[in-house]
Amino acid sequence: MKGLISELPTATQLVEECHKLLSAIVSLLGF
Repeated sequence: MKGLISELPTATQLVEECHKLLSAIVSLLGF
């Protein structure tokens, strides 16, 4: 369980990166 908690920040970072990528694609497509 402790290992899972220590990996949570990484997961959050990954979600933020994916969100940034999606935002970039959307702005490029002009939606």
